[in-house]
Amino acid sequence: MRIICEKGQYFELQIQDYEYPYIEIDKKDHNWFKDSNWLNIFIKVKQRKIYWNAVAPILNIYDVRYLIDWFNDISDNKIVERKMIDFIEPELSFVLLNNVNSMYKIIKIRFSFRFNPAYIFDHIKKREFYYVIFKATNNQLKKYAKHLEEELLAYPER
Repeated sequence: MRIICEKGQYFELQIQDYEYPYIEIDKKDHNWFKDSNWLNIFIKVKQRKIYWNAVAPILNIYDVRYLIDWFNDISDNKIVERKMIDFIEPELSFVLLNNVNSMYKIIKIRFSFRFNPAYIFDHIKKREFYYVIFKATNNQLKKYAKHLEEELLAYPER
């Protein structure tokens, strides 16, 4: 999924693989069973003069499904339970900045910890969050959701 933001900024997210792609799963072993559905997520970001990319196992298949549903809900102008969604791993969050009934949805994507450029580069000014903001029509949000859904098909629940 590639999102073009204002002023030449962009955000790209791809599912790379399961965190543990080759484990044999014994559903009786609850620890491995829970860990078997974590995904390595790759991001590429351009924010003003800063460009960075990172990979980390920060989302599981249920998180990706939640993001897909959130995009679909706000693109259908449904009142969402939460205007900000975040996940177990706090590296990535999405915030709806305006009303769901707006023609364009304005969304802030926040990056922290392993997805924060200050974590990656020593010369970057330390801040808690870096972010990009984008606006999208309902159709664009549907396309983002569909793209994520197509990617997620390759990673069924194990």
